[in-house]
Amino acid sequence: MTSSFSGDSNCGTVFFLQPPASAGGSWVERILHTFTCAPNDGDNTNGGGLVKGGGGVLYGTTSAGGASNGGTVFSLTPPASPGGAWREAVLYNFPFPSGYQENYYYGPVGNIVLGRGGMLYGVSYAGGSRSGPFCTVGYCGMAFSLTPPASPGGAWTEAVLHNFTGGPSDGANPSAGVVMSNDGMLYGTTVYGGPSNVGTVFALKP
Repeated sequence: MTSSFSGDSNCGTVFFLQPPASAGGSWVERILHTFTCAPNDGDNTNGGGLVKGGGGVLYGTTSAGGASNGGTVFSLTPPASPGGAWREAVLYNFPFPSGYQENYYYGPVGNIVLGRGGMLYGVSYAGGSRSGPFCTVGYCGMAFSLTPPASPGGAWTEAVLHNFTGGPSDGANPSAGVVMSNDGMLYGTTVYGGPSNVGTVFALKP
């Protein structure tokens, strides 16, 4: 994915590179989706990658854009026939708190992971409900999950798994997504927090 200042709307893109048919040939880029920014679409993928689910559906995050400009989690469904258009859907719109400085990204960052039952897990850089003097612009970030709807077309349900509180006893402002182990543990990093306020490596146990 590309971040802001790319694509027709300068809001970022999702792309893939097709290898050459013969050795030494040129790789070919294809744009799968061009983001259009708030309020109808995401903006700025902010370093996030994609995860592939059933049926080849891709899932990812944007740090801004969406209904409240607080970021989104989206899906891209492959076309029914080769060469067709991919179909994007915004699965969840993150809120944007009043009084927050708009030159910082509030919403989800980095990659998300796909768990059992189609659950999605990720982190937001400066969301959540906890604040502290060592957290960027007062907000320390959070880890979240999204539960898929019981029936197609329904709403995804967000749950806050952890509100980071900052140093010295906790991390603050995660910025690189999470990874999941076979037993469901989530692992990630924070930019700030910890005893010296220079970041942490954390684990979240289900």
